[in-house]
Amino acid sequence: ARITTDLLAVPLIPGSSPPDDLVSAGGPEAEARAARYRFLKSVATECSAKWIAVGHTVDDRAVTVLMRALQGRGVSGLAGMHAKRGCIIRPLEALRRDDLRSWLRAEQLSYRSDSQNDDQRFIRNRVRRLLGEIERSFPAASTRLANLGRQAEETQAFVAAQAAER
Repeated sequence: ARITTDLLAVPLIPGSSPPDDLVSAGGPEAEARAARYRFLKSVATECSAKWIAVGHTVDDRAVTVLMRALQGRGVSGLAGMHAKRGCIIRPLEALRRDDLRSWLRAEQLSYRSDSQNDDQRFIRNRVRRLLGEIERSFPAASTRLANLGRQAEETQAFVAAQAAER
């Protein structure tokens, strides 16, 4: 991670959250995500950063779209992760995770994977595994689901703009 941050000329600022802070009605996944974004926003404020770039890929959006579709969340849920929301941007969202990792290895750049992404106690990880199975029969499933999420995001934006005009 240090090599990559040196290459990009950005500081590496590690942080953690005590397990006791990760309890909410939304469950541990939701609270861990909220804690992560609280930390990122506090560091951005401290560093006077305008943007927070996160490493979500096509695969992450596809998992979110599939999970929310299975939960019956509707169009707003299908939008999933937005390319830009507030100060959060997702510059890697057009890339497949495997392609990104292949490029990083080819460039001899390190990356970190969260070991909890393999923990099958979490719904998102079970959906990620299910999507892998789906891709055996439908190889473009992740890309198509991510596209569906982008279309839902665009539809939401259009409807909001139309409502604002009234």
